[in-house]
Amino acid sequence: MIKAGIVGGETHLGMALMRLLLNNPDVELEWVTHSEAVREGQRVDREYRVFTGDTDLRFTIAPDVGTVDVAFLCRRGGADLLLGELPAELRVVDLCSASSALPDYMLGLCEMNRKQLVHDCRRVVNPSPTLMTMMLGLLPLARNLMLQGTIVARTEIRGETIADEAQAATALLQAVQIGFTGKVDHEVTPVDQTGMVTTQIDVDCAVDAAIVRELYDSYYDDHNFVYVVDELAWTAEAAGTNKCFIHLDKQGNRLRITAAIDGAMKGTVGNAVHVMNLLFGLHERVGLAPM
Repeated sequence: MIKAGIVGGETHLGMALMRLLLNNPDVELEWVTHSEAVREGQRVDREYRVFTGDTDLRFTIAPDVGTVDVAFLCRRGGADLLLGELPAELRVVDLCSASSALPDYMLGLCEMNRKQLVHDCRRVVNPSPTLMTMMLGLLPLARNLMLQGTIVARTEIRGETIADEAQAATALLQAVQIGFTGKVDHEVTPVDQTGMVTTQIDVDCAVDAAIVRELYDSYYDDHNFVYVVDELAWTAEAAGTNKCFIHLDKQGNRLRITAAIDGAMKGTVGNAVHVMNLLFGLHERVGLAPM
């Protein structure tokens, strides 16, 4: 049984992660923190009725990290509560991209870093939902040394985005495809559809469409949550799941890749559970049935 703690139980992320962990047969939730001192000792289900009957946990402002195997950071600055003498065996999964507070962190992009996450990784930071869709759309090409020039990405998302995501994607692609000298240009379009994230990517590609499709099918064949589909997926089809749907459209020497995810699941809390499963040697799908 994996013992877990959540920093930032009062946040939307903390609540969403709590719902997943409380229903996970391999996890025992030991503590949940609240940023307000007046909430110390208050029952979680008294503040959030959705958890009535699910837990008798009480909020704390001073978590005992020695009682858990993994701590999830669900608010910015959450790492401050865990700095100092952390148990050597403690895993930390940061959902808020506060990588600067966690030295030696590994990017929790499971389809890119699965082997590293499985083998004795201790510090992990979630990619943003937008960065995830860009990378999932481009990884098969980068692994096969097929990227060149400028890559144009357009993301539809509701809520905040990280300003340097294009720079982060460019750096990651350069690490995956040695010798790649191009860059990612990224545009963001705000939408009203809550939680859904869709990124459309245009790249130069002279390779036949059937070969490109084979490369994508081969790359994601042994991954549990990414599917290459024949038709454009409506974002609602990814809602409540930890799945990413990828569509390929080849027109001449131009390839358009569309990646769609649920930003709250695959893009955040679902991915955090996926990371935890890898860290502790569980099957990747454990605790990630559609909500």
